[in-house]
Amino acid sequence: MSARRQANRNSESVDNYLKAILALGGKEQRRVTSSALADHLGVAPASITNMLQKLAGAETPMVEYERHRGVQLSAAGKRRALEVLRHHRLIETFLYEVLDYPLEEIHEEAERLAHFIS
Repeated sequence: MSARRQANRNSESVDNYLKAILALGGKEQRRVTSSALADHLGVAPASITNMLQKLAGAETPMVEYERHRGVQLSAAGKRRALEVLRHHRLIETFLYEVLDYPLEEIHEEAERLAHFIS
């Protein structure tokens, strides 16, 4: 697999974690447990812990993570999660209104494309 494709896959995975934390934390931005995140994403708990540690330890931390206390988005993580959601909605609108995609197909297609636009 090429380095660029691997980076896109890593970015997509990070984006999915950030969106899940945003969704599960709600408007109140509650802390999200690792088990709730694992259930939501369908990922093993050990993988959740590894990713959360990576996101918390990044040069610009995307999450605030404390073992046994859960996780919440940092300001940078929230910005990125909202950006991905905004891209997703714009792509859905474009697919439906401009390209005349059927409604039942636009969500999945937008999910694939949202990670690859600036």
